[in-house]
Amino acid sequence: MTAATFLLFSIPPADRISARIGEFLSPASKDGLINWIKIGVLLLILLVPLTVVLLGPVAHRLSGLPREDPRQDAPGALSAKERVEAVNSTRQMLMQAATGLAFAVGAVFTILGLVYTAQTLATTQESQITDRYTRATQQLDSDKRAVRLSAVYALGRIASDSERDHETVTEVLTAFVREQSEKDRAQREKAARRSSAVPAPSIDIQAAMTVIGDLRRTSEARGTTTRGPNLRGIEVPYVDLRDTYLSVASLSDSDLSNANLENARLNGADLRKVDLTGARLIGADLNSAHLDSARLPEAELIGADLTGADLNGADLRNATLRGADFSGANLENADLTGADLREAVNLTEEQKQEAKSVKDATF
Repeated sequence: MTAATFLLFSIPPADRISARIGEFLSPASKDGLINWIKIGVLLLILLVPLTVVLLGPVAHRLSGLPREDPRQDAPGALSAKERVEAVNSTRQMLMQAATGLAFAVGAVFTILGLVYTAQTLATTQESQITDRYTRATQQLDSDKRAVRLSAVYALGRIASDSERDHETVTEVLTAFVREQSEKDRAQREKAARRSSAVPAPSIDIQAAMTVIGDLRRTSEARGTTTRGPNLRGIEVPYVDLRDTYLSVASLSDSDLSNANLENARLNGADLRKVDLTGARLIGADLNSAHLDSARLPEAELIGADLTGADLNGADLRNATLRGADFSGANLENADLTGADLREAVNLTEEQKQEAKSVKDATF
């Protein structure tokens, strides 16, 4: 192999060279910024001799004067004053050019400094959010309810400060609600044996449900809505979810009996086989919600939006559905025995016939 061939194959491809140069000078990395600073220092070191050369030989050469002075009496020869003026004029031009270049270089380094400061600030904020998130998730496992409550609100603040963490925080809180409601079941059953009243969910579960709804509301307002929260199988009777945003949420097989869901946003939610016995759903948005085989006896659905809702096999005995909108709703096999359907909107005869029973219902 000849020396020329060896050199040809030993030279890295152009794209690799470009990538290495980009990595070396990238302001996005700490090393890249340091390399730029090194280049700046080197330029400053070279500035003094460069200035001497520019104002000396270069200025003399660019002025158009010959290297050796002609005789003063030669035809067309410049006088001493004219020679000095020519050199000074050239020097002034070079100084203006050098000043402009210095300003340009200074602007570049100023921009790089601002980039570095912004990246340092972003990195610091990210580190702080990570630390806060780690502490909060650890506190969710605490045996003390007050600590868990504080962790729930801390996660809510983290999600408010970091939009990209909305979904992660929602998943953490939904897992917390599912796990904690399971733990609270024994306490609820014990309390129910002592009293006829079923206790409301603990304050930390209530807070977590509220934060989940708030995050959902924020996501919808920003147009960054993704999949709904997974709350399948939770047991939170008497929970207060007024005005809560739980659109497209998965709540199938959950116990929401006697829950307050007044004006709640549950459009597109999966509510199959959910227990909503005695629940307050006045003005609730149940547009396109899946309520197959849902239990809603004695539930209050005054003015609820049931447009396109699937109520196949739903138990609506003695439910109050006054003023509810049934546009396109599926009432096949729904039990409407004793239901109050006065002033119901867009409730057709066909829908009534598809229902399992409308005995003693009021129209």
